[in-house]
Amino acid sequence: MSSKPFYCLLCSKTYSTKKSLVSHEVNKHPRNRVVPHSSGFELPSSWCQCQFRSVFLANVKSRLHTHRSAQGFKQFTIHCHENLFFYVFHQEPGFEYRSAQRKYKCTYKGKDGYQKIGYIFAHPGWGEKKTKTGSVVKVATEKKDSETQKMVEAEFGFFWEERTTEEEHNEKTYTWVYGLLKFTFEICKRNVVVV
Repeated sequence: MSSKPFYCLLCSKTYSTKKSLVSHEVNKHPRNRVVPHSSGFELPSSWCQCQFRSVFLANVKSRLHTHRSAQGFKQFTIHCHENLFFYVFHQEPGFEYRSAQRKYKCTYKGKDGYQKIGYIFAHPGWGEKKTKTGSVVKVATEKKDSETQKMVEAEFGFFWEERTTEEEHNEKTYTWVYGLLKFTFEICKRNVVVV
C-alpha cells in the first residue's frame, strides 16, 4: 500500500493526507478551471435546465422583503446535479473547481454580474420584487466597504458540493450521493425604493 494515497488529479503529485492535497491545490492550482472527469458529463435536458431556472428564481424572490430584518446577507441551498452546475457555469470567468474537495464555485460582481446572472437565468429582473404596497426590493449590486466606507461592488456566489448520506435500516446500510448548490447575495436597505 502506498504511503501517499492522495494524488492531485491536475499534476499527479502524491500526498500522505487529504489536508496536504487540499493545501497543494490551493497553493499550486489557484482558480483552477479544469474538471478532469467532465468528459463523462451528459448535456442536461432542456426540462432540467428549465426546472433549475425556475427553482433558482423562486428561491431568490422568496427572500426579497422590505422589512429591516430581511436586509443584508442572504443564502439558500437547492439540489443540483453536478453536470448541470458544470454546464451552466464552466465558461464563466469566475468559475473554479477544487478537485480534492470535489467543490465548485462561480462568482459574479456588481452590475455586470447582476446582468450576466439575468442572462443565464433568462430573466433580467431576477433580483427584484415588487411588493403589494408598491415598493421594489432589489438584490444589491454595490455595498459600503466596512473599512474604507466607500462603495464597492457586491458579490454573488454560486457554490456546489457533493454530499453523501448514509442510513441504517433493517441491518442494511443505504447510501446516497447528491449535489447541493448554495447561492449567496445581499439585500441593502438603501436598495428598497418606494414607488
